Amino acid sequence: MNSLKPIRLFEQYIAYGYYPFYKEDVAGYPNQLANVVNLTIAYDLAFIEDIDKQQIRKINQLLASLSTQVPFKPNVSELAKTIGMGRATLIQYLHYLEKAKLIQLVYLEGKGLGPMEKPGKLLLDNPNLFHAISTQPKNVGSIRESFFVNQLRSAGYRVDLAKKGDFVIDGTYTIEVGGAKKDFSQVAGLDNAYVAADDIEVGSGRKIPLWLFGFLY
Repeated sequence: MNSLKPIRLFEQYIAYGYYPFYKEDVAGYPNQLANVVNLTIAYDLAFIEDIDKQQIRKINQLLASLSTQVPFKPNVSELAKTIGMGRATLIQYLHYLEKAKLIQLVYLEGKGLGPMEKPGKLLLDNPNLFHAISTQPKNVGSIRESFFVNQLRSAGYRVDLAKKGDFVIDGTYTIEVGGAKKDFSQVAGLDNAYVAADDIEVGSGRKIPLWLFGFLY
């Protein structure tokens, strides 16, 4: 561990390690990824899902907003009004964006996953998208949660929004995601409750380094 600096490597991964084409040009990677996102929305989604091209600007506006927000628990009706969409249309587009691997929809535990069910939380699909989509300051809490949900779901686990704490894994384990000083106050009294903490190299007790979740698959 003395020679390995996982936190530094994790910070690099968060910025540019998710898509393998970063190896071609690290400096130009954010712009290249931004182009991929724009093409996915403007051409792939517009063609495959028959999205009205007049709505493309609104979808980009939504993604840019997610890149700077705190972990976002949406009021879907208000959000739809803000970006000028109908509520049903917005929920449908959110599902399209999730299928395109641009966002993650997280639902409150116990809720159904029907096509019109509103998500409990919206996150960008993976941390690299925060750096590609917006030049505004990023919210570190959203980046941490994006990484956590992405890694768990990629490994085949079910991730729901917890009623107490941040997330419930496979209906059994409650996880609170935060920084090195995050304590257990928000999951006090719960069985099988853990903290996934950023900025620590080694875990202790029920406090697990966030970067370790990248080794699940």
